[in-house]
Amino acid sequence: NGETGFAQAMAKKPEIVISDIDMPAMDGLQLVTKLKANPETATAYVILLTGQGGQDAKLDALRAGADDFLEKPSSRQEILGRLEIAQKVMSVQRLQRDAEARAASLEGVPRKVLSSVEVLEKAIAAAEDAIARKNPAALVSAVKSAKEAAVLVRGACADVGAQPEGSWL
Repeated sequence: NGETGFAQAMAKKPEIVISDIDMPAMDGLQLVTKLKANPETATAYVILLTGQGGQDAKLDALRAGADDFLEKPSSRQEILGRLEIAQKVMSVQRLQRDAEARAASLEGVPRKVLSSVEVLEKAIAAAEDAIARKNPAALVSAVKSAKEAAVLVRGACADVGAQPEGSWL
């Protein structure tokens, strides 16, 4: 029963779903369409199987969103082989999603680095000015600002997994 299968998928959030196409209440094509449309189950790898052989059944399954298709009867070895492929595909997709999330988290980093460097440059300019004017209080304030800016630069570098070389900060 496709409705029962969908309810189980919503409750368990499986990575891989194997379903028959011919089912009561909701067929496998409707099930895969519904699973792929739902954000909670959209990444599930779906293998549809059916006793209806032929190109049309396979194309219908793939058009509905199935990731793979098996004709019944299928041998145990073929099913296990398809499950191994599914696990490999899921692993690559996880890596891709992780990389995309990391890239999205780094979108603001260039602005943060630039802003931090600008603060550091202003502090250095203030320190140079204080030295030129022989103003110790202004120099102390500029050095304090430079240290605070260095912390910002280090934080921006840490966001991208980098650590500045040496002890310049």
